[in-house]
Amino acid sequence: MSYLTRQEAADRLAVSLRTLDGLISRGDLPAYRIGTKLIRIKEEELESFMKARQVAPDPPKKKTGQLTRVCRYVPGMKVV
Repeated sequence: MSYLTRQEAADRLAVSLRTLDGLISRGDLPAYRIGTKLIRIKEEELESFMKARQVAPDPPKKKTGQLTRVCRYVPGMKVV
């Protein structure tokens, strides 16, 4: 079991220390205080945090080949 510093965790998430501190203070990311100043994050908990927030890609859109909107000619309408 390995622990990461705040800077190492922020680098892995590609966020600032301020953003990481917000995640910790809101309780979104578990962290452990060692002594009065040191804060460490378990590597496994950081990985599960990232996996839980993984965004699935949108499914590909089907091309029907048909127009979805019908255009009508109205007498007196100017065609561009």
